[in-house]
Amino acid sequence: MPQHACIFVHHAGMAFPISRRTLLWLGCTTAAAAARGNTGIPQVLVAMGNSRSSAQFSAADLARHLDRLGWPGGRAVQMHDFYADGRPAQLAEKLAPFVGMPRLVVVTDSVQATHAALKALPQVPVVMVGGGDPVQAGLAVSLAQPGRSVTGVYNIGVDVAGKYVPLLREAMPKLARVGLLLDRRNPSAGGMRRAAMESAERLRVAGAVAEIQGAEELAPALDALARGGAQALVVFNSPALSAMSNEILAFAQRQRWPVVGSRAAWAHAGALISYGPSPEEFAQRAAILVDKILRGTPAGDLPFERPTRMQTVLNLRAARLLGLSVSNALLVQADLTIE
Repeated sequence: MPQHACIFVHHAGMAFPISRRTLLWLGCTTAAAAARGNTGIPQVLVAMGNSRSSAQFSAADLARHLDRLGWPGGRAVQMHDFYADGRPAQLAEKLAPFVGMPRLVVVTDSVQATHAALKALPQVPVVMVGGGDPVQAGLAVSLAQPGRSVTGVYNIGVDVAGKYVPLLREAMPKLARVGLLLDRRNPSAGGMRRAAMESAERLRVAGAVAEIQGAEELAPALDALARGGAQALVVFNSPALSAMSNEILAFAQRQRWPVVGSRAAWAHAGALISYGPSPEEFAQRAAILVDKILRGTPAGDLPFERPTRMQTVLNLRAARLLGLSVSNALLVQADLTIE
């Protein structure tokens, strides 16, 4: 549906047009109004820059772990979730109705989503789970002593980026040229690009880089990679790129490119491989940090953590469609296979 489209609300036999943006604002305002009626209950706002389907974990996952820590949903804590579908800046508008409410904690999934949350709620503690380097992004003074209102589990995207090309090479031994697709708005884009290019050079695979900033740049970027002879594609971590996954995977399928993505959602959507931090660990450790904040520890006193468990998802159905024989070495690395 186009952004300017209207939805018609019927009342007293008459139809009144209402824009989708207004409907969204009303939904957020209603949620905030309900929360104000429960001022004694902490409110956890799960504000994801990704879409619901591509988020690292859901509000339900977080609620399950909070319940185990003594915060049963609906009685001890109320959960609200918001998804920006690859446009994290929009989260500021969605969170604005909660301004001035006590006992709030925000959980985000990226640097961009965290900046949007702080724009709307500058004094509210934020747990960022899956974002890039918080010091580089200006969200913390240091990893050990953040000193501000943000803590979390940061995504070691630069370290992970060096694993993508070797995984593709294992699946495609004759790989000679790989396309690297990045979101240039990601503060970690430069470091991830360098790590991936270095790993490609070690394997004598040529890397072709395409950096985009908006959806309108996607098709020209992919066309350029195809004209340049790319045989496979790496898609780096970014809410915006995750929101374009259908278009990216459709293009890759036409080119018969194996695709590697940073989140399990990529493999479930049709990519050959995904490799990144465990979503279950992210949800669990986010809950632990939220628990500490709700019990009185300032977010700025809680050190940023690194993920300790990585997850490889291998899509065997995609391998068959591409005519690839999956080696035992790759099967052994897979934590999850999709038949």
